Amino acid sequence: MKYLLLLAPVTALVVNVQKPYCAKVDDVGAGGTWKVIDEKLYDRMPEKISRGPYRGIQVGCEYDKFMMYEPKTCRLPYHATDLKKRPERVVFMGDSVMDQSAQSMSWFMQKENRIVDAKPCQFHKDEWKDKLTKSGKFSEETIKDTVLWMEKQGGNNLKNGHLWWGCQKNSSVLYVPLMTTEWEQTPEVVKALMYLVKNFSYGKKPLGPKDVLVMNWGLHGLKDGNEKNLVHMDRKWTPALTLVLNEWKEWNKEGTAPKLIWRQVSPQHFGNAGGMWSAGVKRDCQAIGNIHALRQDPAKYPTKNDQMFLNAAKDAGLEVDGKDIAFLPIWEASAQRWDEHPTSDCTHYCQFGAVNRYWNSAILAVGSGMIKK
Repeated sequence: MKYLLLLAPVTALVVNVQKPYCAKVDDVGAGGTWKVIDEKLYDRMPEKISRGPYRGIQVGCEYDKFMMYEPKTCRLPYHATDLKKRPERVVFMGDSVMDQSAQSMSWFMQKENRIVDAKPCQFHKDEWKDKLTKSGKFSEETIKDTVLWMEKQGGNNLKNGHLWWGCQKNSSVLYVPLMTTEWEQTPEVVKALMYLVKNFSYGKKPLGPKDVLVMNWGLHGLKDGNEKNLVHMDRKWTPALTLVLNEWKEWNKEGTAPKLIWRQVSPQHFGNAGGMWSAGVKRDCQAIGNIHALRQDPAKYPTKNDQMFLNAAKDAGLEVDGKDIAFLPIWEASAQRWDEHPTSDCTHYCQFGAVNRYWNSAILAVGSGMIKK
């Protein structure tokens, strides 16, 4: 018996399976690759800022090469609306780099271009005093000390250009200036400061579990890595940060704490060992020689700054569990992008450039994942 086998051509079924969205810090920090992407895939650029080398006020920021960081096992959102469950508000607390990071996030989340079209927000000396007084929680001496200390931070003037902003009712992104934890203050002043952080959004309820608080400072703390500076950080900065985290811990006990993300310190790209700024260093940004080796050095940034946060969390009796409080590693991927700085500024990054896009998407993805949990 003969059998006739008819073979017909079979068209292969090709399925384009996309990676899931990142939701945990382990996803974001597991390595990845910078890729050039079609700008149309990502959130559109501000229309009021023209193309070219003089975009906005950040001289030297060019956006002709549109890049995005892609982690190994997951993808980051290209639009804020890609994630169904998002934080209601994202509050940034820290130094000038955090201010610019918040401004970039403000465009990503709510299309506010703070370079040329910033929304007004009056939250200065009189507002601090009024809110603290009406709370009934603090003595006159504490209120006076708190306002004085915050004025020295620059939060009541334009001396350093970093003011409280985002307090209007319809804002989903806010910024609190905290240039340094260099203080000789009582725990009561820290409580008062954190009370303002939690309550300075006008027309809305205080920060809560559906919001995210993003912190980092200490970028200028290491200086040249001299032993006296390292000791100073351990003796002064870690205890001060512990006081801040202790207050967040009390909120968490009450069930009213926003999710807390410590966003790893950002790399600098000065022509110096490890890219750190020092007196007399040239201001032409350069690549960091051995990123991996620097990352492993406990006496250098970023590890020294990482340890400051981890020690403070431990001293406050907190577990960095990725659920309520998380450590977001962004240093290594950002260190690869030495070409993302404005001219002669190897500390800050181009506000609408690849590094800030990466931070925006990573913060939103991780924050959203924490809220889901």
